[in-house]
Amino acid sequence: RAIDQQFAKSLAEAEKLQAIPVAAYEQLLQEGNVPAEYRPTLYDILVHHALEFYSSDVQAGSRAAYAFELKADSPIFASQDDFLQWNPKSEDDRAPLLVAVRLYQDLLRFHLRDDNPTARLDADLARLEFGFHHAVGEEKDERYAAALSRFESSNASHPLSSLAIFELASLQHADGDFLDAHRLANQGLARFPESIGATRCFNLIEQIESREAMASTERVWNDPWPTIDVRYRNVNKIFFRLVRFDFDEFVSAGRWQPESLEPERTKRLLAMTAVKKWSADLPATEDFKSRVEQVAVPKDIPAGSYFLISSYREDFQEADNQMSLSEVWVSTLAVITQNRQAAGQVGGLVVDAKLGTPVAGASVRGWQRNRNNQLVELQTVRTDADGRFEFPAQDRQQLVFLVTHRDQRLSSAGYLSAYLQRQRRQVQEQTHFFTDRAIYRPGQTIRYKGICLSANVEDDKYVTLERRQVTLVFVDANGKEVERVQHQSNQYGSFSGSVTAPRGRLTGQMMIRVESGPRGQAFVQVEEYKRPKFEVELNAPTQPAKLGGEVIISGNAIAFTGAVVDNASVSWRVVREVRFPPWWYWRSIFPPVGESQEIASGVSTTSANGTFEIRFNAMPDAKVSPESEPTFQFKIYADVTDGAGETRSNTRTISLGYTALSASLDAESWLESEKAFDLKVHTTTLNGDGQAAEGTLKIHSLKEPANVQRPSLPGGMAVDDIFEDNDLFGGGTMPRQRDPNDMNQWELGETVYETEVKTDGAGNQTLSIKLPAGAFRAVLKTRDAFGNEVTAMLPLTVLDPSSNRFPIKIANHISVENDKLSPGQSLRAVWGSGYPTARALVEIEHRGKIVKRYWTPQGQTQVSVQHPVTEAMRGGFTLHITMVRENRAHLFSQRIDVPWTNKELSIKWERLISKLQPGQKETWTAVITGEDAERAAAEMVATLYDASLDVFKEHRWMSGFSVFRQDHSMVSSSFVNQQRTLSTFHQTWEVDQRNDQWEYTHLNWPSSQMFGDRRRFKSRGRAMAGGEPEMMMDAMPLATPAFGGMGGMGGMGAGAFAAEAADDL
Repeated sequence: RAIDQQFAKSLAEAEKLQAIPVAAYEQLLQEGNVPAEYRPTLYDILVHHALEFYSSDVQAGSRAAYAFELKADSPIFASQDDFLQWNPKSEDDRAPLLVAVRLYQDLLRFHLRDDNPTARLDADLARLEFGFHHAVGEEKDERYAAALSRFESSNASHPLSSLAIFELASLQHADGDFLDAHRLANQGLARFPESIGATRCFNLIEQIESREAMASTERVWNDPWPTIDVRYRNVNKIFFRLVRFDFDEFVSAGRWQPESLEPERTKRLLAMTAVKKWSADLPATEDFKSRVEQVAVPKDIPAGSYFLISSYREDFQEADNQMSLSEVWVSTLAVITQNRQAAGQVGGLVVDAKLGTPVAGASVRGWQRNRNNQLVELQTVRTDADGRFEFPAQDRQQLVFLVTHRDQRLSSAGYLSAYLQRQRRQVQEQTHFFTDRAIYRPGQTIRYKGICLSANVEDDKYVTLERRQVTLVFVDANGKEVERVQHQSNQYGSFSGSVTAPRGRLTGQMMIRVESGPRGQAFVQVEEYKRPKFEVELNAPTQPAKLGGEVIISGNAIAFTGAVVDNASVSWRVVREVRFPPWWYWRSIFPPVGESQEIASGVSTTSANGTFEIRFNAMPDAKVSPESEPTFQFKIYADVTDGAGETRSNTRTISLGYTALSASLDAESWLESEKAFDLKVHTTTLNGDGQAAEGTLKIHSLKEPANVQRPSLPGGMAVDDIFEDNDLFGGGTMPRQRDPNDMNQWELGETVYETEVKTDGAGNQTLSIKLPAGAFRAVLKTRDAFGNEVTAMLPLTVLDPSSNRFPIKIANHISVENDKLSPGQSLRAVWGSGYPTARALVEIEHRGKIVKRYWTPQGQTQVSVQHPVTEAMRGGFTLHITMVRENRAHLFSQRIDVPWTNKELSIKWERLISKLQPGQKETWTAVITGEDAERAAAEMVATLYDASLDVFKEHRWMSGFSVFRQDHSMVSSSFVNQQRTLSTFHQTWEVDQRNDQWEYTHLNWPSSQMFGDRRRFKSRGRAMAGGEPEMMMDAMPLATPAFGGMGGMGGMGAGAFAAEAADDL
């Protein structure tokens, strides 16, 4: 406020300032390169100086409860006349954005009578840019663009129209419409070629026309041969060379990556005789957007290691060119590396890349980096009958290996590491704490109970510790000791006591920790809080809300005593979020764009009966198509502050959509052929309340491809292969990239089951269905009360576990019947592949060891995996299934949970009170049960606390001790065939950029720098992504310049203003 007052003083004598030309005070001003006609008077300088402050981002951090909100549908983007007639209001008359709006109005009125329109047009364009940066609302971009169009057409004879065209072009460029941005920028450049707007249009054109390209390919080439994916724009041809890569030289040089080459080495590579040369024409990118083109690779390349080099000049010369390279191998081998952490083991699996069969007897040479950063060769190992190899266990840091089998070779993709844990702590002793509350005031008593435990996870022995001496230290928020307490655990391993929250110290999080004894600690919060006195309720709309209509929400502020809270200030806002039906996600596609956006806000006061009302228009997001059946969630946030300054908040969510009904389908993931399963139909309102509905359920078989389609490698470029899937999901269109290996993209086939559906009042119906083995999709069609169609879909994969042929044309599939088992049960899983032949390696890992390993039998493309669960497997185990086919690795790992149910106890409370006589005491009985539980003397910890304190910090005890062993896999697997982006080692493509510095004459003191003028200083090299990044001026000294002879300022005290503003800052 002090700075605000000083700015107001500096502009108090506006008429006198408007009569003073800037030349009269040139010694106090920093001259820019913008002509003086843009800001001709001292008034212009001071107004823009003030606007820097009022429109700066600094003000966003000091937003008051009654802050002025600049709405996009306000006259901020209106014509100049309409803007000047606007009289914005706010309860805070000095709200920064409100002051800024009024200053723009004053500035425009001052220049209305100018013969030269430059200053007025410059201020008007600045007003529009100010609105774009600070206005809120969905229509902001649209209104800003319309205002710029109006400005440039109305002022086509002035050079500033080129600047408006540039801003329009920047908007189009930010929205991804490069073609229209290019058209507009050329228009702006041609209109006034020597103007600042033309300069910036030129720079934008150069950026849009700039060349960009990158290429990626698979690291290992074999049949089926990969492609080189080129993402590019504004280039029309690419050239490739394949030269020999000497792996032995790479090892001896000790480089970290094959591509890490110094300039001399790259020059030698370019001078080498190429094993192969080829090129590809790239279709023109007429819309200036990048696209991906797949380039075939030669298929007659001998086995070996190579560098693939790309260039955009046929002669591979450096001038005006970009060159990149990557290591590639031509080999029929496939290798999966495995690091077994804690065991210090590095190994892997070698198989035939096309068929996935194990390769026995392959030689594996390994090199490990020593402390001198040199690679030292290890003893050569060979693959066993399963194709596996492993280097002897020890700390393995930075190990690289080379596999050789007959005339085929293949190296690891980078370095591998695994550590060896030599000593394991057999027994862990710990103390677990319980406190009676989570938050305390200074001076209050903190009561606690501790339990000392011993956990031996190696032998699965878990006991409480009796008669243990424990020393506790209570420390404050600064870690300073407050109190020290001695305890001894009793026969149950527990102890209890209390400490006092300190007074006169820094409040915050404090800790009770064990200094001597089994380790443990507890955290508590100590604050000077005030107990909540009231709460806020937000009620459901009394009238049914409708998308696009007005929603009315009533609220209440009620004291915990039952009294109403009247005359309290209410601040509220509404945020809209978008949700899509589940079937948008299980198809593994990106749903339509939907942003979280604040759409309404306001302030009010509670009435005499403590009520208040919130009204807003529930408008949908226009960017989201109704065909996607979106649900718009409107989250209402309300903050109520009473006369004593206490603030309480609440939220409510209202879900609305283009339909008034939501439908879903659900079934178990494990479905067996010819066995009936339950398909559950659920229909609800958009707020989740069950609602009866009628419709038709159809189950379709899916149209499979003729053959299994090889999946893409992770990290590959998305190819521009887009299709419209009219019948893919039962109607509608949706552009996306085709993936024939994804069952969720397969088109609907014949109907194998059809029935009418009628859900009950709770919106539920369960159907019993029996299907043969195969891939299906259930599609439910129903309608809401207004006749709008509602869709629900569910993929169904049905298998026959007894079959040895997998019936679906996908590369790899694994189903696990149940991932949570108990001792005495058995793991059941099914692996299958749609290839004519395929094999997989099945492994069961428990406690860091492989307890079962086998290859699936030859000739079978489906195998049932079973494994009994014993008592020793509590804590879980891991199922690994590995398959390679057509140079693609399918790595599956699933942890199977075997919980410690034999250690779990459940507590049920029974309450008894006699109603025969008044005033009888209540009797509460805790009934404790558990698996194999036996009667025993026990201790219990319990507390009563004020639940209203949960608004500050929730009091929650742990649900279990979490000391029982949990088994997790320590194996990390990776495939050496990876998608690799060619690394650029030379680039001389240049983008011509003209100097677009545009600096206004301004006050020569530090606040100009501190507040950051968005328009005063702009420079070359800007990122053309919509708005312009600001470039900070060079730091100026904090001393205020000497102000001699200020009489012409009319007593405004500008010198005092500058000094006081600097001091306030």
